[in-house]
Amino acid sequence: MKPKRLAAFLTAAAAALSFAACGQQTSSADSSQELQSANSTVTLRELDHKSEDGIYYLERVQDKGLLCFIDYAGKKEVPLCSEPNCSHSSEECSAWAGKGHMGRVVTHGPFVLDENTLLYQCYCQFDTKEDSNGKSSWDELWLMDADGTNPRLFFKGTHTQSVAPPFYTDGTGIYCSISEMDIDENDTLQNTTEKIVRLGLNDARQQVVWEPKNSSICLGVDQQGRLLLCEIDGSGNGMYEQVVYAVDFASMQKTELARREFSKQEDVTIEKLGERVYWWQKRGAELCWVDSSANKAQVEIQWPQEIAGANYYCVRLMDMIGEELRVRVDGPWERSSRDFLVNPETGAVQPLTLEMIYLGEMQPVQVHTDTPQGLLVTFESWPEARPGEADKRMGFISKEDFIAGNRCFEEIDRTAVR
Repeated sequence: MKPKRLAAFLTAAAAALSFAACGQQTSSADSSQELQSANSTVTLRELDHKSEDGIYYLERVQDKGLLCFIDYAGKKEVPLCSEPNCSHSSEECSAWAGKGHMGRVVTHGPFVLDENTLLYQCYCQFDTKEDSNGKSSWDELWLMDADGTNPRLFFKGTHTQSVAPPFYTDGTGIYCSISEMDIDENDTLQNTTEKIVRLGLNDARQQVVWEPKNSSICLGVDQQGRLLLCEIDGSGNGMYEQVVYAVDFASMQKTELARREFSKQEDVTIEKLGERVYWWQKRGAELCWVDSSANKAQVEIQWPQEIAGANYYCVRLMDMIGEELRVRVDGPWERSSRDFLVNPETGAVQPLTLEMIYLGEMQPVQVHTDTPQGLLVTFESWPEARPGEADKRMGFISKEDFIAGNRCFEEIDRTAVR
């Protein structure tokens, strides 16, 4: 089994890891000088799923996946396949995204690289050693045309590499985080070295453009096109520090925006939403944020008494709806969760009545992303159907209706993928 991707976790154990330098064909310094000489300015853009006409979507139907496109105007979801009468049930179909956990399975994407090209990531796992150069799993990055034709392998990792989204582009290359894992003969992880790598679009050549001194997490891109990084230093006695930097790859300079210190017993999430980086502690009593101009704030959350006075499990930061944060509270309702809007300026809280998890089932609305047509959501026919038997459908709903609890959906035709 492939080792866990450590960069995704903000735990004290991850923070305390020490990272050794990893041998490269081209040194980080040489790569940085080459990048500077080729680019007087390097402006990054984070890849997402949206185009002008619709949104690309990784559809899951039972245990199989399909690469699909949701057309805004037609309110219709279709597989990225141009073959007539295709059953979309095997690797012969360009929309095929794998089945189960073995073989080649799409894990992230499709992302819009430009108006003509998509990028997606696969995780490959095979039983036969011969197919994998002695190991059974690796990551791949693929490109395909925007209409689903011409899929082509862009980058193939090794069994000791872990490629982690999100992905960024400067127009001629793709940036991502790659972890190099030191694994012994017993397949036990001994050490991990993280690096930010640029893959040239013409030849997929690897350039190491940044090697953090400590464990790091890519948070996103700011308005100036700089990469926002959080570096985690766990060397303190019982404490660890999270430091947020903005990295300019043209000058190879990093600017510190904020740093915060936490006890190693604290469970803390850090995430970029909109133009700010937010810290959110598991118990959610306060919210802290910083923007790319180093403006900071610490806001006390005005929870209703049923939460403030209860022994709830945790609070999770989900996404943004308009200018407010959508957060999820697990408990104090037995095996249930509820969502709220939190104003990041005042700490005011508003319950969201359309979205609630009941006995482990999402009921009745699950938000996927914001679009020009409104929020793209999966909704169900509950309470008419019992939890676990609900008819899951997809559509758009305005932010105003979602916040007000009005079930006014524009349903998407999904018959082509069912």
